[in-house]
Amino acid sequence: MKIDFFLLTSFSYLLFFFKAFGRNLTIVRFPNFIKLVRIGLPAHLRGEMWELCSGAIYKRYMMDGYYEKLHRDNAGKVSLSTEEIEKDLNRLSINPF
Repeated sequence: MKIDFFLLTSFSYLLFFFKAFGRNLTIVRFPNFIKLVRIGLPAHLRGEMWELCSGAIYKRYMMDGYYEKLHRDNAGKVSLSTEEIEKDLNRLSINPF
């Protein structure tokens, strides 16, 4: 499928890509996916795409419930790591968190 990248905005291309190839674990295999990431991702999809590209999504499915348990066990705890994460979140121009 030939796509003229210059005619599409990054968001409209993203919608087109998801309609054409689906929104699942296999999209990273398509060459156009790399172009999609280079064009830029909307802020609300960056976490999902990071999880997909880094392979973290596979671990999430293999260890079902682990993330939720980890989050529950550490809710409200403060450490150097959580302070650094908070600083990074506040640096974002659009902070959806």
